[in-house]
Amino acid sequence: FVQAEAKRDANENFNAEAQIEATLPAGILMVVTAESTNGGITVEGRTDGLSADTVNGQVSINADVTSVSLKTTNGQIDAKLRPTASGRITATTVNGEVSLAMPEAAQRGYDVEAKTVNGPVDIGLKDGEKDTSSCPEGTQ
Repeated sequence: FVQAEAKRDANENFNAEAQIEATLPAGILMVVTAESTNGGITVEGRTDGLSADTVNGQVSINADVTSVSLKTTNGQIDAKLRPTASGRITATTVNGEVSLAMPEAAQRGYDVEAKTVNGPVDIGLKDGEKDTSSCPEGTQ
């Protein structure tokens, strides 16, 4: 278990960043939970479970994953995912774009839910790139 936390000092000054780098042997499961109120969240690498939740900030992910939950209220979600097994992927924001990219793989199924109130939702399959050439306009 690893935890990083930042709090305001007595003068109410608050300008903090937390960065954690972990290297684990093959076969060890790693679950990442990241939370922020006013700031973005970036995760890179491999994780078997990922939960990233912020109120004001972008969520940016570039990772090998199994199951993922990404949430922000005011910010964009930009995720380049390489699923290592079948799992659930959710990405939700109120104000911002949701952009998910993941390669298609016949041996895996995806359970994907992507939502926003104000902004577009883009899901790219086929090698992780968005391909709308065969989709009628407005159905991507």
